[in-house]
Amino acid sequence: MLKRIIQETDERRIARRGKLFIVASGGLSAAFSVIILIVAARSLSLEETGILTIALAIAKLLLNIGKYGMRNYQVTDTHEVYFSEWLVSRVITTVVMMVVSVGYCLVNGYAQYKAGIILLVCLLYAGECMEDVYTGFYQKEDRLDVSSYIQTARYVVLYLVFGIGLLFSRNLMTACLFSVLATGLLVYIYSVRTLRYFPHRQAAPRKNVVAKLLVDCFPLCLMSFILIYLSNAPKYEIDKLYDSDVQAYFGFVSMPIFAISLLSGFIFQPQIVNLSHSWKERNFSRFEKIVRRQFVYILVVSLLCIVLGWLLGIPFLSLLYDVEGLEAYKFTFVVLLIGGAGTAVINFLAALLVIFRLQKLILYAHIVTGLGIFLSIKPVIRYFGIDGATIDATLWILALAAVLWVVYLVNVREGKKLYG
Repeated sequence: MLKRIIQETDERRIARRGKLFIVASGGLSAAFSVIILIVAARSLSLEETGILTIALAIAKLLLNIGKYGMRNYQVTDTHEVYFSEWLVSRVITTVVMMVVSVGYCLVNGYAQYKAGIILLVCLLYAGECMEDVYTGFYQKEDRLDVSSYIQTARYVVLYLVFGIGLLFSRNLMTACLFSVLATGLLVYIYSVRTLRYFPHRQAAPRKNVVAKLLVDCFPLCLMSFILIYLSNAPKYEIDKLYDSDVQAYFGFVSMPIFAISLLSGFIFQPQIVNLSHSWKERNFSRFEKIVRRQFVYILVVSLLCIVLGWLLGIPFLSLLYDVEGLEAYKFTFVVLLIGGAGTAVINFLAALLVIFRLQKLILYAHIVTGLGIFLSIKPVIRYFGIDGATIDATLWILALAAVLWVVYLVNVREGKKLYG
């Protein structure tokens, strides 16, 4: 089926399929951690579920080292950067990601079983890192239908392998191992082998260009890393201060939060290329029209999630995970939803500022925010508990969103003055 999609030439069908698969892949991606935790809660002990929770949190944090913030930079690139150079740079960042994951386990002194699960989940996300550089290339070639289909297919298989494997084996290590093997095979079949269908210059990577990509995208990598840290800061401190059971409960109420950010990302991701072209061509009216529309979509999704979360969230999660005691986390859940909305806005604003090539400025704002929460989260969680920690993290996220919004408005105004 993928070959037939690649060979499609009808632009209307390409656009229609692109929209269909972007929704499918976005939904599957957003729900992955939630669904896996549901299966884990019904197949494993609460302690093992807690281990999986922190493994997913650590993997999502380190995923930003692997992806290195390159996707938006890649699809908006107007220079002659060979695909081989994007690929080599991604191999480097993915290897660094895995080295850091090993170091993280050693520094924290995790037991062998817990460290093994964390490393396997990180390896699972390493496959996503490598897939991302290929799908980024296809998106740049205006074949979002191909890139989103590849992501959709991988998630469908991953759901089956991980979910069914966990249900039948009731062994977390086995399910993780088979999922890693399946991901590696899918990346080779659907991404690596697919490249030959697209014309590109097969040139040896230039070392200076690879180095420049790593330098230019470093601010984006650090920015993404800090943003995930902001969203997960309470979870990392809980891992240090509480047992795995508490981590499991917090994981139950925090995993759905990332659905807002992921779904919002899949809403605006297809428009990044259009926004980049509009800004480059100085078509400010079209640029602002697209931005306004995307903001409305993000805010509607966020508001809907927050309201439904307040009214139905806890009973629904209790039913899904088949656990009792989540009522005590209702306030925490709603605060986390608000933080998720703030994260979605930050991701969109950051993508816009990357188009302006203001990644250093984005980085400075993220560093200040990251330092603020790093210094405040420990005393807050010790004195005010989990609720205090989630409020602290959410306030820092909203403050960062406000700063980036101001930066965006200033740069749009300056752009109009210079070229309008």
